[in-house]
Amino acid sequence: MNSRSAPILQHILLETAERRHRGEHLMMVFDLDSTLFDVSPRIQRILHDFAGQADIVALDPVNAALLASLKAERHDWGIRTIVERAGLHLKNPELINRAREFWIRHFFSNEYLRFDQPLPGAVDFVRFVEALGVKLIYLTGRDTSKMLSGSLEGLRAHRFPLAADGAELVMKPATGIEDHAFKEQWFDAIPKGTHGKIWFYENEPVNLDKIRVRHPEVELIFVDTTHSRKMPSPSDLRTIDDFRVDWAALAKSLPPIYTNFIPR
Repeated sequence: MNSRSAPILQHILLETAERRHRGEHLMMVFDLDSTLFDVSPRIQRILHDFAGQADIVALDPVNAALLASLKAERHDWGIRTIVERAGLHLKNPELINRAREFWIRHFFSNEYLRFDQPLPGAVDFVRFVEALGVKLIYLTGRDTSKMLSGSLEGLRAHRFPLAADGAELVMKPATGIEDHAFKEQWFDAIPKGTHGKIWFYENEPVNLDKIRVRHPEVELIFVDTTHSRKMPSPSDLRTIDDFRVDWAALAKSLPPIYTNFIPR
């Protein structure tokens, strides 16, 4: 398997299985957007729906058609890189300002979450960890008031473990809270000494940096998809692009009690 992620994930899963075999209580914490889920299909659909509105077509039919043809990629952050790639920010800045307002209104809502797609291997990875008996937390900057039902629907539709499996979805209670502050406070509230190990998977360097300072006991995994560019990507953390695992290779090293949990 030609993936820089696979050896890292195999090491993590082997350690997890060995610790669980010793009876340790473990926790894995996952961000959602651009960590477990590729949000580029959501971004693309929002842009295309904006461009298809009658008033937008009437305003600038040529650039509306161009906007409707654009493809979002996993490494895109918001709509900026997409429109800049096509030069649209130079052709009609007013159109792009309106597109940005439309995107903000709809990206942070339940309506378009169904277009998100799991990163390759994410579902199998998380389901395997859950089968090992690890406590699963989805710790997301999405807020409850606007995105709860869509978040649950997306997790359920793609067969991620949910509350019935012991997993927990933790969301911001309100939009105005900074993501890093919300996540710091959540980690602060974990009682000390209750878990043999905690892992945190996250794509945003700012969030990782804050948790690194306050909670050095947490192992941080940088998911190198896209981020805000407020800080450079960390160079000293374990880094993955996706969650693809060489399950055949892993099965050869696992304690036999866990081989039945390998995805088929």
